[in-house]
Amino acid sequence: MPYLERDWRSFWRDNREPENGVYGPPNSELLECARLSLDNRVGALALDVASGDGRYAIPLAQMGYKVTAIDISKEAIDRLNERATLANPSLGIQAQEADIFDILGEKRSYDLVICSGFIEETPQPKHEELVLGLQELTNRSGINILRYVTEKKLSLDAEAEVVANHTQLQSFYRNWNIVKSEIETNFRQAKIGRELNGIIVNRFFRAATIVATKK
Repeated sequence: MPYLERDWRSFWRDNREPENGVYGPPNSELLECARLSLDNRVGALALDVASGDGRYAIPLAQMGYKVTAIDISKEAIDRLNERATLANPSLGIQAQEADIFDILGEKRSYDLVICSGFIEETPQPKHEELVLGLQELTNRSGINILRYVTEKKLSLDAEAEVVANHTQLQSFYRNWNIVKSEIETNFRQAKIGRELNGIIVNRFFRAATIVATKK
């Protein structure tokens, strides 16, 4: 799709790490937020947006969620299914090759919607459509977990490029109960982010997190 900042189909064809996943282990704080929400629900449904190779979909399913994982890349979905089978053949993750913008507006509902590492890959004018759409997919008392890059640069001395506005994104949750909203103080080095032509992007980045429950 033309709105995406990177060719993710090529990315997932060229990057492979069956055991730990291309991006490594999931953020433990995000999983803990998901676990606390699960404690209040039986058979809770989770949606993992831009799931990649299952960095969050797999541990959420292991935790007890019934997970639907969506990614625009068939290669990523194939990788997720492969890794899920290695982890536990009975996890039963519903992995779907799809564009999340085609899913928004469908009559679906989830107790948890997690979106990590995707917002910054879409142009800022589409952020409102994306976040409000994810909110519509969330059940009452459900939880949204967003993790995204706010700024990136090629070196510590380079000028930062703003890719997501944390204040704006937080404002979309003004009618929700915000459990956590924070932006990292310092830039840190990315573990992954290599394009096909060999140019390393997102070498240094600053990230933010929003966790909120729907009233």
